[in-house]
Amino acid sequence: MSHHSPSLTAAVYAKDAGRLAAFYAEALGLDRVDDVEAVRPVVARLGGGLAAPDAAWSWRGQLHLDGWDPEGNVFQLRQPLTA
Repeated sequence: MSHHSPSLTAAVYAKDAGRLAAFYAEALGLDRVDDVEAVRPVVARLGGGLAAPDAAWSWRGQLHLDGWDPEGNVFQLRQPLTA
């Protein structure tokens, strides 16, 4: 039996570690989502936010949009562009 170990990890410094752990577990632990806008209501419900849709930019075949968690830490969502 093999176990997958992620090669990418992240550290987020938080005032309320439990709250942010719950935020990221739910907001980023979603099933595969093909549209960054589908994540917007989840992020808002959990106390974070996403920049306006017109703030998104394209680079290297992906749409990039910044967001923030309940403590104001910035994260970025990336969505592959369709041809």
